[in-house]
Amino acid sequence: MNNNIIPPPTQRFRENTITLAHYCKDKIEVAYHKNLTTIFPGYLSVGIIFLEQIVPEKLITDFILYSHENWSQIKAKNEAFFDEHSNEIFNAWSPEVVKLFRSLFFTKLPNGQPLITQDQKDHIWKGFQSLVKISIHFIHESRQPYKSSDGSIAYRKPQTIEYVDDLPSLINEWSLRDKLRFN
Repeated sequence: MNNNIIPPPTQRFRENTITLAHYCKDKIEVAYHKNLTTIFPGYLSVGIIFLEQIVPEKLITDFILYSHENWSQIKAKNEAFFDEHSNEIFNAWSPEVVKLFRSLFFTKLPNGQPLITQDQKDHIWKGFQSLVKISIHFIHESRQPYKSSDGSIAYRKPQTIEYVDDLPSLINEWSLRDKLRFN
């Protein structure tokens, strides 16, 4: 078996989504058992079961549909935007999962300190950013890319996921040009 084969974006997206949900669940459980939060970790367990049942292609296409206009906010780690719009961005996810992601960011301990550290927040942001990058790869690959005679990217099916207009700009903004696969 060749270990250098990269799984398709749908599989990577699903795995990263579930890994991120488990990471957050672990943080909630620790805080809950220390009586630092009343957020019940069982809700996230239900949400993870829900995520595991979604067809991977639907999971990624729904994420793209509901979040693509806000990817720059995810890249910028804009917490205020995330607080106000997380239900829209993650519309396809279980409401329990979205609620717990939000609660991790904004719940305060009795002493007024945040429930999770800045390093933990950064880890979660990195997870969300990975979902965006994988989504861009998915769009790119679904459009059947090839390199044109001048070396630029061209697509056989540019109408795929047509509501994402400027794919080349997204590829550049997220520094993905050297990581793209071509047919």
